[in-house]
Amino acid sequence: MTTGFTLHHLFTSTETDQFLVPEIQRDYVWSIPQLDKLLGSLRATFAKAQRQPDLQVSGTDALPAVVDSFLEHHRRQRYSHHMGFIYAYHDSAYTGKAFLIDGQQRLLSLYLLLLARAVQENKQDSFQTNYLSATGKIRLDYRVRAATHDFLQRFVPFVLEASPPIRLSEGLQLKKPLSSNTGTCEPTSRILPLRTFLTIIPT
Repeated sequence: MTTGFTLHHLFTSTETDQFLVPEIQRDYVWSIPQLDKLLGSLRATFAKAQRQPDLQVSGTDALPAVVDSFLEHHRRQRYSHHMGFIYAYHDSAYTGKAFLIDGQQRLLSLYLLLLARAVQENKQDSFQTNYLSATGKIRLDYRVRAATHDFLQRFVPFVLEASPPIRLSEGLQLKKPLSSNTGTCEPTSRILPLRTFLTIIPT
């Protein structure tokens, strides 16, 4: 697998249609302390970048498109944040699938962060285009764990299609509608950290 991906490229790469968490990996267990630390590191990076002066380009005969490309590259570097290594492997028996062996807690947390921001900014269509597969499946799945798999398969479309849009800061109130769709409370009660995570995203 190619290295050096941005988060966007990781999820939209044509090399991998879906990331799967294999059975040997633990379930999603992050809660407020780990998620707050993750978001805190992101905030610190962006706060530091915003204190830096903007780059100005002058006295050049370069084409405007070249200058714009350079400035965009500089902006991306300025606001970049190293999220650590994500390790995965491909299996020839599963075309387009990558099996995560390290980094799944961070990756799912960031996936949910992207979902939350998409709803905040009314960009649900963009999220569906970029972060769902061509067949409408979420890009990251715990397929071998029925409760977690079922929750994610219902949760993401539920949030994207809700009308009026859900205030994701009210994530803890989603148990009732989700459990009514599944016919049981088990999928939601066993993955409380996912909904707890949404309560610390500012709205």
